[in-house]
Amino acid sequence: MISGPEAIERSVRKYCEVGLFNVAVGTGENWDKIYQNTDTIPFLNAQSEEYWLVDPSVQFKPEGTSDATEKPDMPEPGTPEGGETPIPPEQTVKAFKSLTISGSIDMASWTQLFSSFIMPLKNNNLKLEVSFKAKSTHLAPLDENSPIYRAVKESAAQLGLDMETEE
Repeated sequence: MISGPEAIERSVRKYCEVGLFNVAVGTGENWDKIYQNTDTIPFLNAQSEEYWLVDPSVQFKPEGTSDATEKPDMPEPGTPEGGETPIPPEQTVKAFKSLTISGSIDMASWTQLFSSFIMPLKNNNLKLEVSFKAKSTHLAPLDENSPIYRAVKESAAQLGLDMETEE
């Protein structure tokens, strides 16, 4: 159970410290700072759109730097004798009109939906569709008088969701 933003912030700090993900600060691909293997993340705010959970392989690159290191002016193997770098052929980038992600998710993984799909796709006219299917069990029977059923029915009505029952 998540009891508020503080619980999210504690979890983010813990998982960043053990290296399951990094915390990036900034917008998009140009990060101002990336925190890695630390629980010291100043001003962490779980409700801010400035903080991102990123893969541990993502590293901080200050502006004006590149991945390549300076090398002496020697031709690379396979380049023409003049030392000129051959022009690579143009690569075609495949563009998509839309994408849909669907399927069943284990209850233990549902919290990953926000960071994996909702936040990254928030500026892509994201449309969320939900489907919950629960079965009656001897520990939690579902009938028209059960408190769970009444609460779920009321919540569905308030959110404008359809609810179907199977007898």
